[in-house]
Amino acid sequence: MRHLLIPKTPRVFISYPNELHETADDLAQALRNDGYVVFHDKSTLVAGEDYNNRIRLELKNSEYMIVLLTQKSIKPPSYVLAELEIARDIWPSAKGRLLPVLIDGSIDLTKLPSYVRSVHIYRLVGNPVAEILHQLAKVRGQRLHHSKAATAFVSLGVSALAIFALLYWTQVSFPSNARIDVVHFRPLSKPAVGASGDDAWQRSQLTITAAPLTYALAWLPATRNQVLRERASLEAGDAKISFDWLYEVDLKPNCAEWTCRLRNAEPLSLSRSEPTSREVMFTAPIADYDWQSFMSQILNQKLERLTVQIHSDIMSTLGPFRWQGKLVSTCAVSLRPYREKMLKMGYSQAGRLPPFFQPTCDDVGRGT
Repeated sequence: MRHLLIPKTPRVFISYPNELHETADDLAQALRNDGYVVFHDKSTLVAGEDYNNRIRLELKNSEYMIVLLTQKSIKPPSYVLAELEIARDIWPSAKGRLLPVLIDGSIDLTKLPSYVRSVHIYRLVGNPVAEILHQLAKVRGQRLHHSKAATAFVSLGVSALAIFALLYWTQVSFPSNARIDVVHFRPLSKPAVGASGDDAWQRSQLTITAAPLTYALAWLPATRNQVLRERASLEAGDAKISFDWLYEVDLKPNCAEWTCRLRNAEPLSLSRSEPTSREVMFTAPIADYDWQSFMSQILNQKLERLTVQIHSDIMSTLGPFRWQGKLVSTCAVSLRPYREKMLKMGYSQAGRLPPFFQPTCDDVGRGT
């Protein structure tokens, strides 16, 4: 079934002193001829009916109030002042509602109620009825314009919410992940060669390298994604250490320097069509958890597992919209087979330590 949208009939309340009842009658008839519903004839009040309640009801149902101002109408007590008080209770802002018309040009405007002075007061220079109709049409046109603008703004807001909902749905429905297959541990300082008494390198900071860290983002094709920052955390027994990103590296046997540094770690733009990988080295900011402390734990028979997590802050952009998310990549390592191998090679807690440790992740947690 089709439904027709019928515009609301505008209602007008005319407030006037008794000496202007003929002008009010003419104005009311002209308004009705223009399609308005008008309340102006106080003689329609039923005997015994509460005046204030009826006036309040009529004003609540009206969109506009036309006030005809004369010296008598603003001299208390008067019906006009009483009706203005009720109007102020219903419409705290007179703008777009109240149309004060100055019938008596000798009125001192400073004597008018502040509610009336808060809007433009019209002075008549010609036919009163024709001028009032013209001014009311202008006020009504302004209200309709603001109403359309507000509707357009709301529509824009709804559209924006729909886009954000789409973005949220996209993140949920098209999983994004970052994964680590191998983690590489080494001291920040290069191990000494052929100097059995020089063990300073064993007390240098511990580093962790995701070798590599791979991002695979199945998001909207038009979305641009960037890694803003990466952090690492290590949980090994009672030790829970946070690491800051340090370098982007290329770990290989014959690096020019011990860390295999390529450049400082920095934000990374991600490919829209294929996985993006890089090797990132992290270092612990605390000096009391060094290479020796770490390897002593690894070689300790009581420690069964360690867990490394990489925390990635992601910025996504789609047109004018931006939003941020986080990916957490987890690498858990069972230590027993690696410990047994190192012990067979002659490494021990109290003796010689290996120059690096590179286990493969048992299970890889997909970034969420």
